[in-house]
Amino acid sequence: MNTRSLQQRISGRVVLRGDHAYERARRAPGWNERKPERYPDLIVNVASEDDIIEAVNFARARQMRIGIRGGGHNWCAAALQEGAVLLDLSRLDRVGIDPEARVATAEPVVTSRYLAKELAKHGLAFPVGHCPCVPLSGFILSGGLGWNAGEWGISCFSLLSVDVVTADGGLLTASETENAELLWAARGAGPGFFGVATKYRVRLYPLPRAITTSTLVYPLGRVP
Repeated sequence: MNTRSLQQRISGRVVLRGDHAYERARRAPGWNERKPERYPDLIVNVASEDDIIEAVNFARARQMRIGIRGGGHNWCAAALQEGAVLLDLSRLDRVGIDPEARVATAEPVVTSRYLAKELAKHGLAFPVGHCPCVPLSGFILSGGLGWNAGEWGISCFSLLSVDVVTADGGLLTASETENAELLWAARGAGPGFFGVATKYRVRLYPLPRAITTSTLVYPLGRVP
């Protein structure tokens, strides 16, 4: 497998099975200590959309499967696929905010904590996840049950568009007006989404003065 040409074409890093850094990179996609015994042939720590396109084209030319790691919060490390190419998106963490339009543009691993902090500076908010370290990637693709969902709806309802690298190496924008079926799929496909989501544009809301939660505990004798 000639991976030198891939390394020369990307600004990220290629880690091969057998490299001294491989096992640490392989274990990274799982946030817990349950590490599946599945071993990708190479791990590509991408630094840009162009890197993703190059890696997808590399894998397709060799008929290799692709696993995608966003924040790695999937409990079973679904991104780890035996003999595949693992795309590690953990460096894609930039966010832009348009306060007037109430729209944020975020890369896959922008976390709930960071996004909420940046939005609060503009008096804005988004139904981010309950766990502050969970990034937007898997959260939105899995539907997104987060803060204030009862008022604003689950997070994927506020997904205006998503940029996607498809299996043929193309880069598409999916919205209500273009590639609408791909946007429909992004709103809940989870780890089975058939593309690499590289950028999310989401609708924002006025920052609440407070968010209140309630926990109701009943004695066992009250259970019918």
